[in-house]
Amino acid sequence: MVYSNNPQSFFNGFISASRNVFLVSSIAIALYGYSNSFNIKSSINFTRLASTSLFLYSLCYGANSVYSMNKYINELENDKKNIPNYVQLNVWKNFMYLMIVYIGFLFIIAIIAFRRFLNQKIN
Repeated sequence: MVYSNNPQSFFNGFISASRNVFLVSSIAIALYGYSNSFNIKSSINFTRLASTSLFLYSLCYGANSVYSMNKYINELENDKKNIPNYVQLNVWKNFMYLMIVYIGFLFIIAIIAFRRFLNQKIN
């Protein structure tokens, strides 16, 4: 079976995945803030648990996207003679590094949110 090798399509997929990570994490932040509007403790806990779960999902989705992109860039670097002229791997790596920084930021927020959730659950 023959597969098409279109680096621009792969990069577009990575950008789309990055956008999805940003959107899901934004929903998680909004959901966490929305949890303060409830009066019932179980509703607050459920909403915060859902928010933390969305953070973790976004984190995993972003990590998988970065892993795939890194693997694809390494494949392209090993086959430099077949890379189209418009492909700028150094720019692609910069996008990948920005995503790594954002994932790190998400990881810190997820830990803080989960810790607050546990502390409020204990009290």
